[in-house]
Amino acid sequence: MRVLNHLDRFHLAKEVAEDVYGDKSSEFTSHMDDKLQQHHDYIRETGADLPEIRNWEWKSLK
Repeated sequence: MRVLNHLDRFHLAKEVAEDVYGDKSSEFTSHMDDKLQQHHDYIRETGADLPEIRNWEWKSLK
């Protein structure tokens, strides 16, 4: 649902990169677009989020 509403980590990172770095972010935003397509395809195939999303955990910075 977050992906459909563009509130996921890929869309948010892409938007920030474009706002801060403009045209210099094109390689990064292209990578985020690739991840979004991979995520879309994986969900359609398996009915679940990518393992890197499903198994993500908050970790201490220290």
